[in-house]
Amino acid sequence: MLKFTATVLFLVSLTFTFADAQGWRCSNGAVFTTCGSCERTCNNLDPICTKECRVGCHCPENYARNINGRCIPITEC
Repeated sequence: MLKFTATVLFLVSLTFTFADAQGWRCSNGAVFTTCGSCERTCNNLDPICTKECRVGCHCPENYARNINGRCIPITEC
């Protein structure tokens, strides 16, 4: 049982290490999140969202993706 617990803890730590590394690879103003929601675009500032978590690079709050895929303040859309 101890080996199983140690293995699980090791795998969890690898997951968080990978997640932290992914955070440095985001571009165009996006930030890495382990539980992002659906994302606004300048063409759709009020998207219909689910409560599903999506791991990856997302625009910060009050930002939206423009036509070029860059995160910009909503006021600039």
